[in-house]
Amino acid sequence: MVANPIARLRRAGEKLQPKVRAEVLALGTTAIEGLLDVLEEDLGNWPSIHAADLLVDLKATDAIEPMLLALTETDFDDILYSRIVLRLPELGAAVLEPALAALAVEGEEGDGEDDTIHGLCEVLATLGIRDERIFEALRQVFERDMQFGAGMLASYGDPRALSLIEEAIANFEPDFTQRWSRSELVELLDAQERLGGVLAPDVRERHDGWFAKWDARHRPVREISAPVQRRKGPAQQMAEYARPILDATDGSSGAAQRALNMAMLFWNLAMRDEAKREQTLAEMVLRLDEADRAEFAETARMMIERHRTMFPEMHGGSAALLAPR
Repeated sequence: MVANPIARLRRAGEKLQPKVRAEVLALGTTAIEGLLDVLEEDLGNWPSIHAADLLVDLKATDAIEPMLLALTETDFDDILYSRIVLRLPELGAAVLEPALAALAVEGEEGDGEDDTIHGLCEVLATLGIRDERIFEALRQVFERDMQFGAGMLASYGDPRALSLIEEAIANFEPDFTQRWSRSELVELLDAQERLGGVLAPDVRERHDGWFAKWDARHRPVREISAPVQRRKGPAQQMAEYARPILDATDGSSGAAQRALNMAMLFWNLAMRDEAKREQTLAEMVLRLDEADRAEFAETARMMIERHRTMFPEMHGGSAALLAPR
């Protein structure tokens, strides 16, 4: 007897066979209940990640609240978290109220996890819907954390955000010893450009001087000059960072998206402190089929080292690269 496609999905590893995917989609709405079970029962494992993709492909609005719940139960360095943030907005206007309700719960608790709040706001920012509650939520994130909030405001695209961004740029005080300071300015400048703002010549000259000073401080480990790196927004930086993984794909849109998702995961891992990173990486490796573990671990370490080389200012400028294990 041939196992039903949902049962075969439960045994899937990183790559879901096209035949299984096609069989699940052919079930139509009758597949939704089974996919929701997989999402809940295999939370964070590859079957749940494939289930999230399939639920969006099926335009399953019944999956919105379960996917939001899964978002609150995962961390930003989980692939499932990144996949939900990326794909849930495709379900459109039906996401608005449940996402705002989930965000309100985080706010009421007073100690909401930053990962959850940021993930929910990323979803809201990319829905393509104008709603004053979204703008207010993004503004609050920006007030707490400019580096995260600037990109969200730019993605949302409300012209009112430009004055917030430009005020932050005008008041920005560089700290040449602090590894996050440069990244914050990069995000602010990128957000301003995406919102249609233009730097005054004297402001640009001042910032170029700052970037030159950051460069001088971190020159021993830099391979990309600050003036070039500064003008690249997050999407461009991610595409460049992901190049080794993208080059290994067959060039299809699906493979490219999976490569970008994987690169996002490695980017997030690289930003963690070493102890947390090693623990998370070990847990991820154990979720994989034994035949895939060595290749995944090798790729992860290569990409973490690549992140340190490309973006040393995010690692203190002098952190030692990871040694092969």
